[in-house]
Amino acid sequence: MSAYKGRKRRFSEDEEMSEASSPSPTISSAREFVEKHQQRMSESKRTKTYTMKSSPLRDKLALLDKDKLVHLLVSLLETQPQLKQDIMMYIPAPTVASAMRVLTDLEKKLHNSFPYHKNGPRRDRYTYSRVRHTLQDLMDTMLLYCQYFVSSSVFPATCFDFLDKVTYFAHRLPTWEQDEHNQPKQQLYHELLDYWKQAIQMTVDRSNHAPHDPSAYHVDTISHWSQNLAHHNALANGLLQT
Repeated sequence: MSAYKGRKRRFSEDEEMSEASSPSPTISSAREFVEKHQQRMSESKRTKTYTMKSSPLRDKLALLDKDKLVHLLVSLLETQPQLKQDIMMYIPAPTVASAMRVLTDLEKKLHNSFPYHKNGPRRDRYTYSRVRHTLQDLMDTMLLYCQYFVSSSVFPATCFDFLDKVTYFAHRLPTWEQDEHNQPKQQLYHELLDYWKQAIQMTVDRSNHAPHDPSAYHVDTISHWSQNLAHHNALANGLLQT
């Protein structure tokens, strides 16, 4: 396991959606889907036409900021894990579009966190220290979405569509003056490559299970996926070579 994976990550509902990679509920996975749920709820437009009646509990919860609310829900799930399935029923599964919206917002947050300089954003040690937490949030969330979309429950076309889009986020991450500060980005490329390989292997396995279905994976579609990966490898200077 890489050092990057060993770090404590931000938490997302979408990692929790992928039961294949997490056979039993953990504290971290609970916190992941709770935080992403809160983010999703704050961004999504409500379709309900009625106004919820006020109550003492609702009024108190409305006063909490996101971090405190996440902590409250996580604590509840730690003490009563049997509530996990009930809560999951109210959390919508992610789509490529919703994942891109979340990542785009985090990318904007990263850009806005750069301190002002008359000659434009700098890439020195001081600047890195100012933005590294926001940068880490973005990279962690990218990988958490990968865990959901690169799974046997997701159709290959959706999987490769997501991988194509999310890898562009990696290309746009800043390159720093100090080599040590570029290590997380390089590690991110390695982990993205692992997900590309997993997606390829799952596609091969599915094809083997349906060898007489020529329409399942048209040769042009497979060629398009291969071209996308080759293009990303060129942009990553060979770090995505299979």
